[in-house]
Amino acid sequence: MKDHVLTKLQNPKTDNVVIRERLFRILVQARKKKSIWITGLPGSGKTTLVASYISAYKIPHAWYHIDSSDTDIATFFYYLKLLVKGINGKKSTRLPALTPEYLPNISIFAQRYFENLYTMLPKGFVLVFDNQTELFYQWLIILYKSLGRYAEVAVTYKRCAAALSETLGIEPSDKTKELYRSIKP
Repeated sequence: MKDHVLTKLQNPKTDNVVIRERLFRILVQARKKKSIWITGLPGSGKTTLVASYISAYKIPHAWYHIDSSDTDIATFFYYLKLLVKGINGKKSTRLPALTPEYLPNISIFAQRYFENLYTMLPKGFVLVFDNQTELFYQWLIILYKSLGRYAEVAVTYKRCAAALSETLGIEPSDKTKELYRSIKP
């Protein structure tokens, strides 16, 4: 488990990376916004671009690799708390664990969690969520179903389908389609 945590929250290596100055200039401008979303085909260099940019500009940051363990929302928030603990130590205790009593109001829990999280991060800090894939949409579909919020299930599925079509030219996986079909009221 410890090795998984270390890998999940570890920065990618940037040794022998070609510096992409034009894209760095775009990122410099984009950082004036509150968040940046980078999409592209698998293997196109998104992770390398961000890691090398952060390294070149010596930007304070933390890295969170999204993977199959994040299908459990409580696990996601647990790892996020570990990440913050690595940055701010004891301050991370202000971040609550996701326990069953929070599930009926998960959106409020998440909003407050991230509000607290961002107050703990130093000014100019970058929090990278890497490899945010179809798995994330599956997680949201399951979450909304558990809350009986079927309209959000449909919206989430449509967003997933659009994102996959636009970036990869593919449809959602059979698993995602089955999740959606099983949830329709």
